[in-house]
Amino acid sequence: MSSTHKFPAGVVFFPEHPSDEKTRIIQTTPSPMLEGQTAPLEAADLLAAFEKDPHGSLKIYEDKRFDVTGVAIAVMRDIHNLPTVRLSDTEDGRCCAHCIFPTDDVLQQVSVGDRVVIRANYLVLSNVSGIVMKFSELLSVEK
Repeated sequence: MSSTHKFPAGVVFFPEHPSDEKTRIIQTTPSPMLEGQTAPLEAADLLAAFEKDPHGSLKIYEDKRFDVTGVAIAVMRDIHNLPTVRLSDTEDGRCCAHCIFPTDDVLQQVSVGDRVVIRANYLVLSNVSGIVMKFSELLSVEK
């Protein structure tokens, strides 16, 4: 979808969404690693930080690749038919991170309820999906 697409009055969809070209790069190329990360970020804590200070958080995470952890609340194909794992702090929690993978392997490796660690590129903050991450890589799974 083009970032210049016009929606009806009052409809806001990813107002800070990167350009199509930048999205393609984020989807296919590892971004530089976030400096100083010593442990995966809890997906719920990451989302809370963005909700509290979106501009400050964007300065930290934009154009970065980092590790995030949480409980898988959905293992599926998203609306674009891409393999996706959604993370929260509990199995019935809200979606805090929407991690999109380049290959289907993850669909067989992760089940709802598993605690996972994922390394991915930050793409955008969504009101519905939390932190949307691309070019995801599964680092660990606890069944």
